[in-house]
Amino acid sequence: MMFTTRVFQQHYFKSNRVPIFAFIFSGLVRNVSAFLLSVSIGEFFSIYFHSEGSKGKLLQILGINIDSLDSFFLFFGALIVVRGVSGYFDNYLSARQGEKFVRSLREEIFQEQLNWPPDIFGRSHFGKYLLRYTNDMKSVQQYLTRGILGGIRDLTFLLIGFTLLSMISITLSGLYISLTILSIIFVMAFTARQKNYILGSRMERNQLVAHVSKSFQRHARIHDRERQEKTIFKFSGISEKLFHANVQNHQYESIMQSVFSVLQFMMIGIVLWAMAGSAFFKVNAGDALVFILIILLVNSTLKRILKVPSYMQKGRLSLERIEKLMNVKLAAADEPDDLSLTPENDE
Repeated sequence: MMFTTRVFQQHYFKSNRVPIFAFIFSGLVRNVSAFLLSVSIGEFFSIYFHSEGSKGKLLQILGINIDSLDSFFLFFGALIVVRGVSGYFDNYLSARQGEKFVRSLREEIFQEQLNWPPDIFGRSHFGKYLLRYTNDMKSVQQYLTRGILGGIRDLTFLLIGFTLLSMISITLSGLYISLTILSIIFVMAFTARQKNYILGSRMERNQLVAHVSKSFQRHARIHDRERQEKTIFKFSGISEKLFHANVQNHQYESIMQSVFSVLQFMMIGIVLWAMAGSAFFKVNAGDALVFILIILLVNSTLKRILKVPSYMQKGRLSLERIEKLMNVKLAAADEPDDLSLTPENDE
């Protein structure tokens, strides 16, 4: 039966619904408690200095009323505890789910490869397969934790932020939501172009690992035939190609990181420009300040969401390679002479 990563994922999510829900819930509580901790500081100044702070006004919007320093410190202390506990479960459950996901996948791969007939396994040096158990697994782990699960958690929190913004100004929140959607679409299109850089880097890394593995396996033979210089020269050539491929990929990653920061503040700038330049987006001074403060508070969440397409892209590439590897035996049975289906030619 053909192995598909889609079916594998569906089975995994179905059998791990409770811990996955617990992770998303703990992450959401962590984000909300961090948000409230920042907001509640404004309430301290409102109470202690008998002034009306903009952050304190956010708590009123949320239906939270604190009228004394005692109640403030009780509320603040409870939030710290909630933030600490939820932060622990968020990090732990995320790491555990990632490890469990890749454990299931690598056990499937090992079992499948061990059952390959020797003639199929021998088509490639075993070093060609090692990357499926290392680098690809790292990408798959981030695909799950930072891509799918992290994206669901952060998107849910972002929707809460959108709801708060809508309570202040429908028109401005509509503008900001539209800008957010456009930013995500732009980042997804930008990320799609990174595919060639990722594939180039992985191909050269695979070649390097395969060469090292083969050279170490033939260590005695290389010495007997005095082929050290030739082997080192070949290694240096592969290493140089890997260096240039990685530099290109890092350059693209650096551009993307800059784009994330620029997009966030461009969105704030457009919102400010709309406030100042159109009566349609007009709000009073207090609401305007609260609106911008909420945007600033959800900025870190938005930045993580903008990184999700990159994690998904890298994870999907790894899953595609793993799926192809898992179906080598079936492909060989259908077309036994077609070596293009082997991992060696896939590199």
